[in-house]
Amino acid sequence: MWMQKKLGFGIPVFFGRALTGGVLHKLFGWRTGIFPYRTPIHSVVGEALEVPKVKDEDITQELLDEWHKKYVDSLKALEAEWRPKFDQEKKARLEELEKDKERKELLKESKLREKTKSMKVVE
Repeated sequence: MWMQKKLGFGIPVFFGRALTGGVLHKLFGWRTGIFPYRTPIHSVVGEALEVPKVKDEDITQELLDEWHKKYVDSLKALEAEWRPKFDQEKKARLEELEKDKERKELLKESKLREKTKSMKVVE
């Protein structure tokens, strides 16, 4: 906070993997670095929705609800189509990580993250 007030901007804190063990690993046994973890990123694009052009005064809540429902339904269909493929890849990747002794820590961290994602914050 002090540094942010002096500089006028915040410095992001990030961590990742080291390329070759790194200086921190050699000195302190840490395996952290500034390079991102090797994690595949998948993007899926569905069919476009042809939305009719409507004047501002003709827009109603029913019309918004109708197109919102169509949009959500198309997203759900897209997920149902692609989820099994990505789940297979995720399972294979986790099995690969379990075999690698050096990456067991990373696997434990990801399982902890999954558990904390499912927790709900009570306000």
